[in-house]
Amino acid sequence: MSFEYSLSFPKFVLFGDSITQRAFSPYPLQDVIDDGYTTLEEDPPVADFNLGLQLQRDYVRRMDVLNRGFTGYNSAQYRLMIDKILAIEHDLSYSKIEVATLFLGTNDAAHAPPDGVPYDTFIENMTFIVEQILKRGIKLIIIGPAHHYSDLWNSLNPSDVANGILRDNDTNRKYSDGLRKLATEFQLPFIDLSSIFDHYNKSHNDPEATKRLFFDGIHLNGQGYKIIYDCITQAIETHYPSYSPKNMPTRLPKWVEFDAEKVKGIVIEK
Repeated sequence: MSFEYSLSFPKFVLFGDSITQRAFSPYPLQDVIDDGYTTLEEDPPVADFNLGLQLQRDYVRRMDVLNRGFTGYNSAQYRLMIDKILAIEHDLSYSKIEVATLFLGTNDAAHAPPDGVPYDTFIENMTFIVEQILKRGIKLIIIGPAHHYSDLWNSLNPSDVANGILRDNDTNRKYSDGLRKLATEFQLPFIDLSSIFDHYNKSHNDPEATKRLFFDGIHLNGQGYKIIYDCITQAIETHYPSYSPKNMPTRLPKWVEFDAEKVKGIVIEK
């Protein structure tokens, strides 16, 4: 295992909405219950696969994995935030962002505000966000919206239905296709969850097999997050192999190899 005498940890940041915010919870169903969906309650809470914690484990002593997911947010809101987040976590920070995922579009694809954002505006917003990330030299992976199950979501969110904030698979796919084209334009890796979930259905010989990956038609359980995790790690292996954990040096050696003089010699540049 290679190492270097450094105490500066590059950053791996996950940008997104609630699907990203909840990706660090060992009890993902509890987040859904906390939203008020008491019909889904479990006792005791059951731990499940955790995307964020698994990435943190993979990159321990290599990169800090940061969650910048915001529940309910769409591309219009994120467009107003991205420069400020990047200023704090990159421009003004000693440790810089090296790798990032960008996972938005699930809320944008809703049919009405405040969640929904018209398609053309969505693409404009995402183009701006991508440009802000890329101009800082950050290695970016874009993730598109997955499947949506209206029957699950609408039954738990009657107020959305009453206000015309509807969602469907076809619109999710349209927004995902737009992101795929954007990723191609910028020569970036794209995780096409819509197509990946289509394949999951076919491989299970069930047109709604992916329904088992959701709690409420939008938010994923551990099985769903495991699919995204596998896609992220594969994208890094393929497109950014130097950032695969196996190819990154750890900060400092094993404790038995600790060299006090080399640690004293670590230079912190202002």
